[in-house]
Amino acid sequence: MFKKQELEINVEKNYVKSVISKIKNILWNNFDTNAEIENYSFSNDENQVVKFYFISSDKQLEDLKKSIKDHFYLVLTIKA
Repeated sequence: MFKKQELEINVEKNYVKSVISKIKNILWNNFDTNAEIENYSFSNDENQVVKFYFISSDKQLEDLKKSIKDHFYLVLTIKA
């Protein structure tokens, strides 16, 4: 069953644009969905808090989290 999902990540400032772009590509290519993205940090914050809002199933969300952890574990953390 599809529902509204929210994914919050903390990303090192220097990697924010790249990571957001890659996650958007993963969402589109693997899950056929687009995300609205909000950055809740100030531009000078060393770690940026970014939230993705999208529609998916719970299983897809868990698969997405696993994929993100596998690819970007060096520069981000996912808030549970």
